[in-house]
Amino acid sequence: MARVKKILCKTCKTEYEIPLSANFMYFCPRCREYNGCECEYGYAAIVPCEIRLGEKLIGRITGGAGDYHLDSDECGIHTKLVGKYKDLEVYHEAVDILGKALVSDDEI
Repeated sequence: MARVKKILCKTCKTEYEIPLSANFMYFCPRCREYNGCECEYGYAAIVPCEIRLGEKLIGRITGGAGDYHLDSDECGIHTKLVGKYKDLEVYHEAVDILGKALVSDDEI
C-alpha cells in the first residue's frame, strides 16, 4: 500500500491526500494553487519529480545537470526548462508554467 500525506490547502483550506515519492510537488485539486514540494535537494537528485493535482499525477520534471524537462500530457506541456538545481530554480519555473495552465483549463 502506498504511503500518503494529508495536505491542507493554504488558500482554500481543502484537505486532500497525495502519494509520497522521493521528489514531488503538489497543487490543490479544488482551487489549483501550488501548495508545496518535497525533494532531496542538497542530498541527491531532485528529478524525477512527480507533479500532482491532488492525488492525480499531472506531470513530471525529468533530466538533470542543466538539461531539465517538464512534461504534462494533461496540460499539453512538453518543454525544456532553463532553471538550474540551485535553490530549486527548476521547480519554481515548473510551478510558474503549470500554474498558468491550471488556471486556464478546468477539465484537468
